[in-house]
Amino acid sequence: MNIKNSKLRREGYTLIELLVAIGLFGVVTAIAVGGFARALRTQRQAQLLLVSNGNVSEAIEGIARELRVARDFQTDVGGFGSTCFGVVDGAPAIIPLQGNALRFKNPKNEDVIYRACNNRLERGLTAGGKFALTVFKQVSSGSVKVQNLEFSISGNKPGSDVSSVSNQPDGYPPRITIKISVAPNSDDPGISGSAMSLQTTVSARLIDDQPPALRVRKFVQNTEGTAEPKDFMMAVVGNKVRPCTRWEDLTDAQRGNIPRESLLVEPGTVEGNPDGGACRDMIAPLMDNVCYFRGSEEGTIVTLAEGAFCVDELPNSSYEKFFDDDCRNSEGHGSVQVGETKTCSLINVGKTTN
Repeated sequence: MNIKNSKLRREGYTLIELLVAIGLFGVVTAIAVGGFARALRTQRQAQLLLVSNGNVSEAIEGIARELRVARDFQTDVGGFGSTCFGVVDGAPAIIPLQGNALRFKNPKNEDVIYRACNNRLERGLTAGGKFALTVFKQVSSGSVKVQNLEFSISGNKPGSDVSSVSNQPDGYPPRITIKISVAPNSDDPGISGSAMSLQTTVSARLIDDQPPALRVRKFVQNTEGTAEPKDFMMAVVGNKVRPCTRWEDLTDAQRGNIPRESLLVEPGTVEGNPDGGACRDMIAPLMDNVCYFRGSEEGTIVTLAEGAFCVDELPNSSYEKFFDDDCRNSEGHGSVQVGETKTCSLINVGKTTN
C-alpha cells in the first residue's frame, strides 16, 4: 500500500484583508451611529419645538383673552414699562426690550403691560393709587426663549384724545396683531438656534369711541298708595349725560315744589354704605349738570362720559328708596367704562302709616 505524504494546506485571511475589513466596518459603523445620533437629535429638537409651541400658544391665548375685553391700547408704554433689567458682562445693566411692548386697561381699570425681556415673556400689572409700581411676572415657561415680540394696533388710535381733531378715534373695534419668535431653551446651539415664529390677530369687543351707557329702571312697591314709576322724577349726575333735561327746563308740576337741594338730604339705602354720602358729595358741586327724566320699569337709557356717576330722584315722603349695586357701590356711587352698558335699578317701597 502506497502512502503519499502531502502538506496539509490551511487557508485564511491575510493581514491586509483584515485591515481592509476592519476599516470598512468602522466606516459603516460610523455612518450608522452618526445617522442614529442625528435621528435622536432631530427627535429631541422636534420634541422641544412642540413643547415651545404649546407653551407660547397657551401664553398667547391668555393674552388674547385679556385683549378682547380691554381698552386704551398703546405700544408706546414709556417709563418703567420700557425698562428691562439684565446682566451684561457679569454686572447689572439696563438692556433694550426684545421688540416692543403693549399697554392697555383691563375691566378692573388696571394698567397691564406685555413685553419680552431677558428672553422671557412678561406681564406687568399696575394697580392701586397714583404712585403704584408696575410689577412684572414671567408668563412664559423656562423651557422657552422669547427672541422677539412685536405688537401692532389697527382700528384704534393709541391715547386718543377726542378734544384733538388730529387724534380722533376712528369708530372701529381695535385689532391687535401679535408676532412672537421663540426657540427652545437649550445649551445645544443646534437646538436653541431652531427658532419658530407665530402670529395672531385679536379684535377687542369695545369700540374705541363708543360712549358708556346707563339704563335706569324704576320699580314701585305700594303698600297704601297707588304711585307708578312715571310719578317719580329720576336724576342722573355725571359728565356729558345725554339726552338731558335740566332743572330749569322742568315745569312746576314736574318739580312738585321740591327744591333740587333735596337730592342731598335723602340718599337712600345701599348695602355696605347706608347713607350713600359719596353720591351726595358728587351731586353737590355738579348741581347744574344733573339731568332729569320720568321713571320707567323698562328703563331710560342715557349716555355719559367714562367714570363715576350718581343716580337719585326727587324724594317722595311716602316711599323709601333702595339702590342696587350698579347704581351705587360700597363707595356710594356707580362707575362705567368706555363701551360698557350698565343697568341701574331703583326701587321705592311704600311706607306704612300708623
